[in-house]
Amino acid sequence: MCIQHSRLRQPAVKPEQASLSLIGLVQRPRIFSLAELRSMPHETQRLTLVCAASPLNARQWETRDWAGVPFLALLEATGVVLEARSVQAAGYDGAVRGYILDELRHALLAFEADGRALSAAQGYPARLLIPGRSACEMPRFVQRIAFRADEAAPFDALTPFAVIERVLPMADGARLEGLALGTDSVAVRLDDGPAVVVTLSGQADGVAGRWSLDWPGANAARARFSAEAMPLVPSPEARPLARRWRARRASWTPGRNPEP
Repeated sequence: MCIQHSRLRQPAVKPEQASLSLIGLVQRPRIFSLAELRSMPHETQRLTLVCAASPLNARQWETRDWAGVPFLALLEATGVVLEARSVQAAGYDGAVRGYILDELRHALLAFEADGRALSAAQGYPARLLIPGRSACEMPRFVQRIAFRADEAAPFDALTPFAVIERVLPMADGARLEGLALGTDSVAVRLDDGPAVVVTLSGQADGVAGRWSLDWPGANAARARFSAEAMPLVPSPEARPLARRWRARRASWTPGRNPEP
């Protein structure tokens, strides 16, 4: 489970009380009940959410099949006017967050995870899943979405990082599998040796990506590996890859760190 740290209370919302208000710069302000949201055309996306509070702890990565209404469908239902530039999302817990409207074009208002209604920890009755954001920046308990003319201040970009989920023994070596956020490639090393660069697959709409690598060698399954997220745009002053990037490190030592 991805843990979120908040000083606000975790609300207990009853199904018959759950609703979503769409207000502000719209032609048709609406208040949807949870049943009405479920009756709208919806889709399912398999997404991996990452808790920025502890990104290098593999247990803080949550991969599930999230079902909900695409944010674009909400825009069409209410007729957002051209002057709208930002969105303010308010939750039943009292939390309020601002976003730039354009970055929500591929967002999903989720009301189910793995075929079940969201739990209280996941943000019942609805959670706004936003590509490229950490789980802590995706509002839970969503009650009201207001469209505004002012520009919302964007969050700081996440520091790219990577983690090794597991090392699987093979007949002639080992297969390394992991996750990464804020990057499109990962540098994997054995001890302090040269790096092997792996490209992410299953990008999950920018929320998080997976990678895997087959490493040869009879003792590979018992070796000590490390994974480092590579910068999306290398700077001119970046040091050679063999001398290590300045990104955070995530190490996995067989027999010492438990597999997730």
